Amino acid sequence: MSELKNVIVVYDSGYVNGGAAKVAINTAVSLSEETNLNICYFCATGPVCPQLLDSKVKCTCLNIPDINHRKKIDTFFSGIFNKHVYKAFKNYLWNFSNQNTILHIHGWSHSLSSSILKASNDLKFKRVITLHDYFVCCPNGGFLNYRKMEICHRKPLSPQCVFCNCDKRNYIQKVWRVLRQRRQNRYLSEKENFIYLSELSKSVIEKSYPKAHYYYYPNSIDRFSYHSNGLEGKDSFLYLGRLSEEKGIRLFCEAITKASAKGIVIGDGELREELEKKYTNIEFLGWMNKAQIEQVLPRVKALIFPSLWYEVSPLTVPEMLSAGIPCIVSDCCAAKDNIVPEENGYLFQAGSSENLASVIKNFYVNDFSYKRQSDSIEVLTDIYSLLIR
Repeated sequence: MSELKNVIVVYDSGYVNGGAAKVAINTAVSLSEETNLNICYFCATGPVCPQLLDSKVKCTCLNIPDINHRKKIDTFFSGIFNKHVYKAFKNYLWNFSNQNTILHIHGWSHSLSSSILKASNDLKFKRVITLHDYFVCCPNGGFLNYRKMEICHRKPLSPQCVFCNCDKRNYIQKVWRVLRQRRQNRYLSEKENFIYLSELSKSVIEKSYPKAHYYYYPNSIDRFSYHSNGLEGKDSFLYLGRLSEEKGIRLFCEAITKASAKGIVIGDGELREELEKKYTNIEFLGWMNKAQIEQVLPRVKALIFPSLWYEVSPLTVPEMLSAGIPCIVSDCCAAKDNIVPEENGYLFQAGSSENLASVIKNFYVNDFSYKRQSDSIEVLTDIYSLLIR
């Protein structure tokens, strides 16, 4: 039986540029602080953030731009399979034994490419992949038709999938995604080890990987120092997140207006200017850090999470629930796993501003306590140890 000695956390970037990056970095740092394992972090795009540099984590960054900042021809080929990353990662892995090392991969679609999967296959390293999105099976990563803003139920890479123009940009981009997916699928095993973040995301991915091994380990959350003492004195409903179509921000604005309620929007994105002009009855506060958000929370009656797609495991809902703030969540997304209707929030019909407005008008919940399943680092190391045997 092999004894685990090394964990290599792998992700596209060495700085926080989204939820997956935040989790990857936090995981590496927590492992370095709470275990005696040798923890390494491998990424393609820098700069490496101070959180990693100031920790005991040993960081390796290739310092190459992500696919959005490369020349078009380079993006086309290296986004599908990056030969430079393949050679660099393979050479890097030669410094470790595949008998006592686990690769914990958090994502590769923006910089690394599936070349890291081939490199780890070639050298027979054991790995586990956290499913932050649906890129292991869906070409656009979301099972969402971005043209129609509808959840897609097509079989990935089937003729119906390939010929569907579902990409945000154009069909040429979709064709490129299909080519990338076909190349990636060469290196993913039907018996991959996956860490899933919600029962909904697991049920979706299981259709493509029924023989895979699944382990539940929730993303850690940033808890607020503020804790609500109930609904008394609260007058506003909050939207917190990116201002884009698939996140349901337009639906939020419509429902708040129909319900003649007070709304607060924290976040930024491509729809902000348009919606801020149209909905003058709603406060648009822009992007805010954690301390600034805490100043707003005493006014908040409930968080509204109106996403139009599956999501995987949004952090906003459990963070708000842990602060004693109820949540109103669309019934199509993974965040619904956190909701006990009429106790800590409500579900509403996804895409329906009328149904959401009705929930807002009649909103009331009993006092509640919220207990989340463990995200202890010991649970994660138990998964690693199981895989290394």
